[in-house]
Amino acid sequence: MQTQIVPESNLPPNRSELLPPIQTLYFRGELARLGDPTIAIVGSRKAGTQGCAHARQMASSLAEQGITVVSGLALGIDAAAHRGALRLGRTIAVLAHGLDLVYPEEHRGLAREILDAGGLLLSEYADGVTPRPHFFLHRNRLIAWASLGIVVIEAGHRSGALSTALAALDLGREVMVLPGPVSGGYYSGGHRLIRDGAHLVESAQEVLSVCGQARLPLDPSPQPAGQRRPDSQDPRAHTIAAVLDFQPNDPADLCQRSGLTMADLMAGLLLLELEGFAHRRIDGRWSRRP
Repeated sequence: MQTQIVPESNLPPNRSELLPPIQTLYFRGELARLGDPTIAIVGSRKAGTQGCAHARQMASSLAEQGITVVSGLALGIDAAAHRGALRLGRTIAVLAHGLDLVYPEEHRGLAREILDAGGLLLSEYADGVTPRPHFFLHRNRLIAWASLGIVVIEAGHRSGALSTALAALDLGREVMVLPGPVSGGYYSGGHRLIRDGAHLVESAQEVLSVCGQARLPLDPSPQPAGQRRPDSQDPRAHTIAAVLDFQPNDPADLCQRSGLTMADLMAGLLLLELEGFAHRRIDGRWSRRP
C-alpha cells in the first residue's frame, strides 16, 4: 500500500490550532476514518497487564459505539488500544516518522492488521523520514488535535502521554483519566491530572458522556449504536436513518441511496439533527451520531 497525501478537502478546518501548524499530512489506509468521531487512548509504554486490559476493553467498547480510537502505535497502552478497536477497524495510528517505516519494529504486524481491518495510519512526515525525539512530541499534539478528547491510562510523572494531555488542554479538548492504585508509579501522572481538573472516568459510557457523544442510556450492556432508531414519526427520517452511517455523507449520495428528493432529504436530516441522531459537518456533509 502506497503512502498518499491527505487532500486539502479532507483536512478538518481546525488544523490551524496546532503549533507548529500542519503543513502536509500523509496517510495509508481508509481516509474516511479521519472524519469519524474520535477518542484518543494513551498511556505508558511500560504499562502492566491490568492497564493494557483496561485500554483494550475501553477501546473495544468505544468502537462498538461508533467511535474511532486514536493512539500512537507505541508499546503498552497504545498497542492495547489499537487492538481493542481492531475488530471493527475503527482505529487511527499516528506515527512520528514516514509511513514506509514502523517504529517500534515489533509493531509491523499490528500496523498491517490496522490497514487490513480498514483503519488508518497517519503522519506529518514523508516516506524515508526516520523518527527523532522531538517528532514524538509533534505526534502527540497531532493525536490530541485529531480527537474529541483523550483518555490517559497508566502514565507516570514523566510519561509522554502527559504531553498529549497538555496538548489536548491547549486545544480545548477533554482530558480524562482512568485511575489506578495509589501505590502504582505508572498511575501517578494521571492522578496528578485529576487533581488539576481532568475528568475521572471508569467506563466507555462515561467517556462518551464527557465528550458529548452519549446518545444511549448509561447501562452496563448498552444497545449497539447501529441498532438505534429515530424518535421522529416522520417516515423521511426513518428512510434516511437506514442509509446514514458514521462517515461523512454527501447529500447527493444520500438522495441516491434513500430515493428521496433533495427537499425531502434536507427536511428529514433536519428532524434527525434536532433529536441528536444526525450531525451536519462544516463542509455540508452529514454523519450519524453514536
